[in-house]
Amino acid sequence: MVLKPAKMSRERIIIPKSHRSEALTVLHDLGVMQIEQLPDNVVAILNSNDDMDSRVISDYDQKFRSLESMLYKYEPKEKYRFSNASELIKKAESVKITERVVELTKEMSALSASTKEAKDTLNLLKKMPRTKH
Repeated sequence: MVLKPAKMSRERIIIPKSHRSEALTVLHDLGVMQIEQLPDNVVAILNSNDDMDSRVISDYDQKFRSLESMLYKYEPKEKYRFSNASELIKKAESVKITERVVELTKEMSALSASTKEAKDTLNLLKKMPRTKH
């Protein structure tokens, strides 16, 4: 039996410690070739953050996922990398579009309803018999 080369990619997966064993089993079953531990500097950053930072980051993650679902899909112009949680939180706090996106989404919904109502009215008028005055 000869192993043929396959295209590979390197991915980062962050999982709760409580699911580590199951995740490793699934990855092994899927044919993952190599699993590496996090470098010490990354482990230090993750361990140095208290639960409050994790909670704040989780809240922002949920907020941005909600915004993503409301907006049109597009490819980001650039990607950001952060060396610690406080940089990530500071950048997330600088994003001030939530209220505007919610407002525009409501406006789009109202316009869509208005358009549908106008189309329904037009269809009813087309079905009415024409009379001469």
